Amino acid sequence: MFLHSALLYKSVTCEWWLHLQAGNSIVTSWIDNEEQYYAFGSSYGEETNTESSTIKSAKFFLVGCIIRFDLLSSLTRNSVPVLSRRYQQFLHASSYSSPLQAALQCRSWIFSILLDVYSLREWKEKKEVKGLLSLRELVSKAFPIKKTLERGISMNMEEINNFKQNLESTEQSTNTKPEQPSYNILVVTHIFACSVSIFLEVVLSGPLPKLPEIRHEVHRALESYAYINDPDLLNILRWPLCVEASVAEPDQYDFFRSLLASPNVSWIGTFRKSLERLEEYWRVSLDMKYTDASVESARSRRFMAWDILVS
Repeated sequence: MFLHSALLYKSVTCEWWLHLQAGNSIVTSWIDNEEQYYAFGSSYGEETNTESSTIKSAKFFLVGCIIRFDLLSSLTRNSVPVLSRRYQQFLHASSYSSPLQAALQCRSWIFSILLDVYSLREWKEKKEVKGLLSLRELVSKAFPIKKTLERGISMNMEEINNFKQNLESTEQSTNTKPEQPSYNILVVTHIFACSVSIFLEVVLSGPLPKLPEIRHEVHRALESYAYINDPDLLNILRWPLCVEASVAEPDQYDFFRSLLASPNVSWIGTFRKSLERLEEYWRVSLDMKYTDASVESARSRRFMAWDILVS
């Protein structure tokens, strides 16, 4: 966990960026080796795949940690991860699901969709620079991403409801409270999915809190936190909290203040910095008048152009 521990204590961009580059160089060959294994089949595996399952799981876990960090930090870096194609292939490989899920701390499909949204953002910005952006084409490209995301949210919510029902019946019959790691994974997946859906709307229309689509998405995101049973989960939710709070309306600010300043947060410094950036952004938003010019300015402004790391 060298990457995770080193980066959270670093505030200077170049320091965590160097760690990320080192991590990328390490995992690139691992991912490529796994691709070769599945491309050439069992004969290739017999010759090259001699590692124990424990070592392989540890490698996949580290790859997952770097994928998580690279993707989440790409929001404020305004970029698509360099290893985007490799990440997608790795995220779609079911054989890695257990160690990968442990590293990502949610279901892997969320990060696959987030990669798609980053790619859409990059495509849009390139078209805008050339003066060739077609809104019809933009919406057309966003539609399958949104459809996949909503299907994932629906299936995940079904699992949450089933888990809660089974949990209640187990508690009633045995008078014990079982451990809930699976439930926590489902809850974190739901919260991240809601924030990715907000981000997709921002890519489509701009960071406009009064926009009906964004209002709807933020409302759903706020409701997602009601499913949390373990307050320590807040420690891994800084990214969705910041995304959601950036397009929240004034009557929702206190909700985000309470979570980002929660006594259950271990990484107090990093959460405090995020809240400071949000407070600055909120002050500007409150002073902004919704004219055609201001809306156009908001749409052209880079979303969450922060000078701090959010991961």
